[in-house]
Amino acid sequence: MTNNEEKVHVRAYVKDDGTKLSPRLKSFVTEKIKTQIYKSDCQGIYFHTNSSLSKAIGSSNELKTYIRKNIQTLAAGNTVSNGSVNFTSTENLHLSLGHADIIDMHLDKNNTLKAYVIDTYDFNEDDPSWQVEWAYNIQEQGLITNYYTITEISIPVEEWAWI
Repeated sequence: MTNNEEKVHVRAYVKDDGTKLSPRLKSFVTEKIKTQIYKSDCQGIYFHTNSSLSKAIGSSNELKTYIRKNIQTLAAGNTVSNGSVNFTSTENLHLSLGHADIIDMHLDKNNTLKAYVIDTYDFNEDDPSWQVEWAYNIQEQGLITNYYTITEISIPVEEWAWI
């Protein structure tokens, strides 16, 4: 295995059928694909907690704000089932994710914050940006492959407790 193959294997991997996803996560992603990509199935990329995307999301201002808004629920031992965030604080997160869903945010037995960030790579019709409208037209011609991403988030208590 080359270094590049190892990085892909360790940092992210493609799931073709979602069978390794938990039933809740599989159901959420399936519904998101149906409503946003208009397909019953498509390829996805799973980013582990040690991926650069996971770390960027974990340190983003948007996630910190989301945690602050839900801290009482989390502290009570409950799960924040669904929510969404519009990533705008960094150009990288804005361009790679834009608006994404956050599901199943909770604290584990070590008070490590766990969550999943779900996004689809698709373009919306009638977007005010000509670039997105152009990409939408290409997407409609079948020249762009739509996919979803799942990013696993894990933030130790030492890193989120100050929020």
